[in-house]
Parts: sequence; structure tokens; C-alpha cells
Amino acid sequence: MEHTVKTGNYCSSIVAGGKLDFIGQVLCPMKGTFSEGYNELIEEQVKRGGRNLYSYVPTVCGGGKKAGEAEPDPGDVLKYLTIGDFPDIAASFGYGDYFCSAFRDRFLGKGNFAAPERTGINSLFEHTGIEDPDGEFYIYSGYPVVFMVDRKKLGDLPVPHTWQDLLNPVYRKNITIGGGHGKVSATVPLHVYKNSGEKGLDKFEANVAQAMHPSEMVRLAGTENANNTAIYTILYFFGKAAGEKKNVELIWPEDGAVFEPAFFLLKKGKEAEYRFLIDYIAGKKYGELSAKNGFPVTCPGIDNRLPPEAKLQWPGWDFIKSHKMEKVSDMVCAPFQKYMV
Repeated sequence: MEHTVKTGNYCSSIVAGGKLDFIGQVLCPMKGTFSEGYNELIEEQVKRGGRNLYSYVPTVCGGGKKAGEAEPDPGDVLKYLTIGDFPDIAASFGYGDYFCSAFRDRFLGKGNFAAPERTGINSLFEHTGIEDPDGEFYIYSGYPVVFMVDRKKLGDLPVPHTWQDLLNPVYRKNITIGGGHGKVSATVPLHVYKNSGEKGLDKFEANVAQAMHPSEMVRLAGTENANNTAIYTILYFFGKAAGEKKNVELIWPEDGAVFEPAFFLLKKGKEAEYRFLIDYIAGKKYGELSAKNGFPVTCPGIDNRLPPEAKLQWPGWDFIKSHKMEKVSDMVCAPFQKYMV
């Protein structure tokens, strides 16, 4: 089966001319690595006599429909109106469209998806409660957020060690949070709201000075720039990039780094057909590369290369399934969106 390789606005590998078999969206820093491994996987599959897959696998950040373009974004899962049109397997991350009420009402809880059974789980994720009680979502990784502290800018203020510490008024207008592509990241505000309510979110907002992309945080921290703050909440991948920067220290929160899940949905009855792809997404080869880059994986037997005391935490299924996540995300991000204008 022929396929086309598109390198335009979508920057995707094998893109369908018809119904998609697979959507493979991963966090920006891993897109190139994931896509390269995926293309090799498909080539091997075809050589063994298997079929090619029609897929949408973005290779760089910022792919998708742009203003004024008529062509729809192949990765827009809300465009699918029936389960027959939906791809057989779809991977993504965060709390976006897959967790919104429109997607939930249309596709979830109807016997459409069945997560494959695990053969084990990495010890890092043992007590995080990642198993979907409804057996639909399969979480294979997480993207942890930690603290990056500028010791010189912090001065005599206490070093924060827990997320609750960030609500302390001594840090007023001295914290930078994450964002990108014109939007504030919901990860940290959502965690604050879930654990401390609206009052906690108000306290946190008073302490936040700005929001920016993690790569900008790394450049700014430790400098004499007037916009430098004492504390940054940053994706571990980018925080590691700070290296041995003078006065800058990466701190893993004692109560656990907050993570957003990376997951996939597999149509019921399709496990045997896509076992080779499941093993790639959730297996050791890609898992080792992911862990090496600071994105821990659930695959057992992999060294996630984190501090020995490292723990993870997230909102959990009870919270996710009892809220309209799109409304909660908008609400918790609203006080901070002004920093991304």
C-alpha cells in the first residue's frame, strides 16, 4: 500500500489518504525520536509481509491546522463523529480533547476501547494509581514537573521542598510557571486547585510573576535579568538542561513531582493486530530513550534515571472522571493566561 510523506505544515510521517489507523502524538522533545522509531517499525512490518499503516505522527512542535488553512488537522480527535471513523489506536498526552466531556460522551464508557493487560509496572509508578478503572486508557509514561531554584535570587527565603510551600506569601511575585504556544500549562494550576481549592489557587496566583516556555526558563534562571525569579516550575527534561549553571538548583519535590500522563486508546478487539505497535509505544526500546531524556515510563525493568527518593503524583482517575476537564482546565488557567498575551 502506497503512502505519502508530508513535510509541510503538519510535518508528519506516513499520512493517510483515507481513514487513519494510528494517531501518534507525543510531547515536543520526543517527537523526532518517536517518529524515527515508528518509521523504522513500519518498514520492518512491511518487510515481514505486514500491512502499512495510515497514520498521523507529528515530527516537530507546532504541527496542525494554521489560521486560514482549509485542510483539517488529522490529529483533531473531536472531528470524529462515529467510532467507525475513529483510528484503531490513538496516542496522546495531557488533559486535552481525550478527557473533555464531548469526547467522553461520544466514545468513552461504551465498550469501544480496551487497554491491553500489563505484564508488570515500573516501581516508580506503583503507587500512583494510573490504572484506568474502566480499562480504557493505557498510561505508558508521564511528564514530571519539578522546581528549579535560583539560589542567589532566593536570598534568605526558604528553599521550597513541597508544592504547598509555593503558596507561602514570602514568594510573592517570585515564581515562574510554564506555558507555550500562547497558552498557560494547566499542570501546576490544576494540581494546586485539586489539593488546595480556589483559596489555594488565589494564594498561588499572588506568588506567580510570569509564564513562559521551559526553554526560556533555562535561559533566564541564574542571570541578572530583571525578569528572573527565584523559583520556576519546570518540566524535568528542560530543568536537566540547566546543567551546572551557577546558582541554579533542580529540586525534586518531596511530596512528588506532578506529572501529566502519556497514554493511548486501543479499540476493543484490536490488540493482536496492533501488538507490534503497542510493544513499541509501551516497550523497552522507546522506553529507554524516553527515560534517558527525563520522561519516565511505566515499562518494568527500565531505569528511569531519577533521584533515588523521586516520587510522582497526579490528579488521579476519580478527579478526572468526576469533572469536565476542559472547564476545570480553563478555570484554573484563567488567572495566569494574562502572562501569555
